Amino acid sequence: MVEKLPRRIGKVVRDNSHYFSFIILLIYTFLSIKTIFLEGIIPGGDNPVHYVHSYLTAVYMLPKLDILDWDPFNQFGWVFNQYYNPGMNIFISSIYYLFLGFSDFQLAYKIAFYLTYFLMAPAVFMFVYALTNDKIAAIIASFLSITTFVEEKEWLDAGLKQMYYIGMVPERLGLIFAFFSIALLIYNFKSRSLREALFLTGVCSLFFSMTVLTHVMMGVFAACAAILIWFFTSIELVLSAFKESGKRSLKPILKKEGFHFLKLVSVGMLSLGMALFWIIPLFQTLDKYHSFPAITWAWGPSVLQEIFTSMPWYLLIFYSIGAFSPILVEEKPSFSSLASCSTILILQFVSLVNLYDGNIGLRLILAFITSLVLFLSSKNCSISFLLASISIFSFLATGPETYLVYFGPVKLDLLSIIPFARNFGYSKFSAPSRMLILCLSAIGFSSLSRKLYSLSSRMKKFSTIPMVLAGLLAFLIVNASITAQAQTTDLYYPWSREKVFKLTSDHAGFSKINALISWVKNNVPENTYILLQDTLDFDKKGILENSHYVYTASLMLKPVVGGCFGTNYITTPYANSEGDYLLGFKKDELLKDRSIIPRLMDELGIGYIALHDPLLINALNSSSDFILEYYDGLYAVFRKNPLSKIVSIEGEGTVESVNFTISRIEVIVSGVSGNESSLVIRQVNFPGFTAIVNNETIQLDTYYPNIPSVIVNWQDYVPTVYNLRIPFIKIRLPPGSNKVILVFKIQTVGSTVSQVAWLIFLLIIVLSTVMEIVQRFKKKWN
Repeated sequence: MVEKLPRRIGKVVRDNSHYFSFIILLIYTFLSIKTIFLEGIIPGGDNPVHYVHSYLTAVYMLPKLDILDWDPFNQFGWVFNQYYNPGMNIFISSIYYLFLGFSDFQLAYKIAFYLTYFLMAPAVFMFVYALTNDKIAAIIASFLSITTFVEEKEWLDAGLKQMYYIGMVPERLGLIFAFFSIALLIYNFKSRSLREALFLTGVCSLFFSMTVLTHVMMGVFAACAAILIWFFTSIELVLSAFKESGKRSLKPILKKEGFHFLKLVSVGMLSLGMALFWIIPLFQTLDKYHSFPAITWAWGPSVLQEIFTSMPWYLLIFYSIGAFSPILVEEKPSFSSLASCSTILILQFVSLVNLYDGNIGLRLILAFITSLVLFLSSKNCSISFLLASISIFSFLATGPETYLVYFGPVKLDLLSIIPFARNFGYSKFSAPSRMLILCLSAIGFSSLSRKLYSLSSRMKKFSTIPMVLAGLLAFLIVNASITAQAQTTDLYYPWSREKVFKLTSDHAGFSKINALISWVKNNVPENTYILLQDTLDFDKKGILENSHYVYTASLMLKPVVGGCFGTNYITTPYANSEGDYLLGFKKDELLKDRSIIPRLMDELGIGYIALHDPLLINALNSSSDFILEYYDGLYAVFRKNPLSKIVSIEGEGTVESVNFTISRIEVIVSGVSGNESSLVIRQVNFPGFTAIVNNETIQLDTYYPNIPSVIVNWQDYVPTVYNLRIPFIKIRLPPGSNKVILVFKIQTVGSTVSQVAWLIFLLIIVLSTVMEIVQRFKKKWN
């Protein structure tokens, strides 16, 4: 009995190794970023912006079950969830309600940040295991997915560095949802019973829709990967059907393939329906309100090099071994399999060393086609799919410079073929491509380890040598990864000298910004904007982390301009205040012509301006148009004289009071004489507003401020913008006193379709659950 106990324990450990590995990784990831749970906010890059958006979503929007609400406190008014990562805001809000109720939102954001870092491990595990049924490869892949290598890039890899330093949490979360989606789709293809198919269709649709809502480019990746996995699975199905039937009978093939196609279409249609409330207004407003070319993610062919150099050399060796793994498992490797694997790797390598010869697209498309040849010769779906996906997504990541491909005299222009390709964030495809490379590296390690294990059983005298080599390989990956983690994270803190992931409490400057925000709350009137020069441009080391932290001033529910990340939103030239730009002008131009600032502040309703640039501070301090009202050694706040207002009367009349809340603006007006007076509200006239004057619904007009229509973009590599016109709101007023209410609500046919789709989703989950319960009762009573 005593002898059997260790065997039982060993069996339990082997059978549940993935669960034990998740517990270890859960602790490992927590120890790596435990410092974020200390006092303060995560400051890096866009994190403060995400914090504000998720807070407004949780507190003001989700209780109404509508995330497409109007935020009047930023960007001259906008629907941030329409363009920027609503899925992430829903995720953070859900944690806020699930774990913390209405207590501490800072902690909810930190938990969400931590989970977004950790959840890549189970997502990648599920993906690799669904694809290969190889538990060792899946565990190694999950470990690599949360390792922060020294070589990891801050801008492109969707890793921990990018999350903290740049604040691109949505991209990583979207990638997590994408890998869960693809894995669930693979399991759905493998499902045999109706109950399993229903349940997996519902859950898979949920994850696909959340992928799209969280990060559009990760949604595009997930959709393309889903089509690719269906394509490879269909070929595998056809080949196996021919083999089983012993004759070329179409009936069993069509039947099986029909079920696969039905599952794919069901998931696609249901997930599309669930997100249609967001997709339809997105496309309706994209061209007019979100087409300003301030941001581009077209990095060109250099992205390919960035992908492959973002991981250590030994993983690239395992990647190559992974590519040859179909040959390792064959007793007699076929020449076609060997040639196909070699050709794919050679094409990728040649592309890496010849980035600008104009043939990257051709080579990577040929690598994709060769992956199909590899599949037909080796019958290995998983490796062929991974190699094909890595080739095609690495190609897409290079952007439009390589999208024109010549096959001899034949020209292929992918920009005209791929839907919406001109609006892609091209280099964002690099993150999933990198993660797929890590997955194939893990498979390479597992394949080599299994090969060494099989050799040890054949070698009688030297049977221990292969096992020792396998152990050394495992030690190499684990030790090197932990060493990298110790260098790049707070794994060894507090034994290490200094925290890697500092919070706002670790920088002297943030306390002064908090004091500024408190002053704004108590002193700035409601009917005016305060323009905040972005903290991202503050260049005194040790005082501030690179961050849009001053954006958190809008949590005071005061109308704010500036302090925001660069957007493609229509007001970005005037709302963005980073990169030495202010009100769409470079600092040097504003100092040269000092009449620009007060004139534009008048046109835009900006009554206060907060600056940290010494030259601008001196310029305004010497101007009769401004009065210094606050200075703390970091920021100076000036009030414009006379004060510019958001809401004003064009004609006769007086604005008595203004009240801004989420999706609602209330104005009391008196002394209106005649029928020629209008109320001008310097908020973007976005589709969805209803104007109610004295309990009567009236039509909205548009007011265009007298601001430059030609904008030299704040990004040097983006061309000048012509004919820019920002539509503000204008309402004709009847004589006398008036109560004007603006209510915002986006309602399209997509809203109705989404309600039906979500109802279908719930019915599918309930039905599959009931079927499971009934089946268990039958087994119990039989």
